[in-house]
Amino acid sequence: MCVDYRKLNQKTIKDAYPIPRIEDSIDALHGSQWFSAIDLLSGYHQVAMAETDRHKTGFITPFGLYEFNRMPFGLSNAPGTFQRLMQTCLHDQFFQSVLCYLDDILVYSKTFEDHLTNLQRVFDRLKQQGLKIKPSKCTFFQSEVTYLGHKVTRAGVMPSPDKIQAVKDWPAPRNVKELRSFLGFCSFYRRFVYNFSQTAKPLHTLVSTCLHQQKSTKTVPFTWSDEHQEAFKILKQKLCENVVLAYPNYTLPFELEVDASLCGLGAVLYQVQDGKRRVLAFASRTLRGSEKTMDKYSSFKLDCLG
Repeated sequence: MCVDYRKLNQKTIKDAYPIPRIEDSIDALHGSQWFSAIDLLSGYHQVAMAETDRHKTGFITPFGLYEFNRMPFGLSNAPGTFQRLMQTCLHDQFFQSVLCYLDDILVYSKTFEDHLTNLQRVFDRLKQQGLKIKPSKCTFFQSEVTYLGHKVTRAGVMPSPDKIQAVKDWPAPRNVKELRSFLGFCSFYRRFVYNFSQTAKPLHTLVSTCLHQQKSTKTVPFTWSDEHQEAFKILKQKLCENVVLAYPNYTLPFELEVDASLCGLGAVLYQVQDGKRRVLAFASRTLRGSEKTMDKYSSFKLDCLG
């Protein structure tokens, strides 16, 4: 159950405790051979509310007024509070053998024996804090697991199969809302797509045009052309190529290839691992503002911009 706490959140002093970036978390997995994914039982509800603050969570039902004794969903500071709890609980293992994104925990190790030890430490810490796990949503001693929308393997990381299937099944958008939803979904996995920005540019342009006209006419004209259909098709194809990105090894040199044109900027981050040149990430963006006049400059300056 989630209560509408928007008015309470407007009056709340915000807790700016940072939530880890998913990319940074996954990049810590180089060399890992064993994975265990742990999910906590009703995560937020395992955190007790301060007695002096319980009245702020009050809500009305046909049976009377109720207040939460445990931290509910919907509070603006709930994510930061929970992340702080988990990082305090697992502080010496964080980014060493444990990743934690709110109530999703990933234990990773290079050997089976280390994995046993690391799991025991996690269980001991959770027990000390009185935190319970949900066994039905946990997987242990795996060579690959699904974590935060990604398939994490010994060789590298890729979008999870269910997300790839969702892209394959995605119908052509019928309005700007559906198009924005599609682009938002795809942007989450943009580092797996070479020249993502250039590929998606016609779709982003259509969104911008619709929103601009909406401000002046209060209507949203949505004209889906062959150009948009082609961009939609190609973007889906690229996302479904099952690209596996290697984990970075920070003891080895990195290689960066940059491609710059009047259409946009692109880059590929490489690293030679075990004698093979592996892709770590793709990056791209379109030109902005005065950058669009770069045709007046040499290709060297354009490459420097990239």
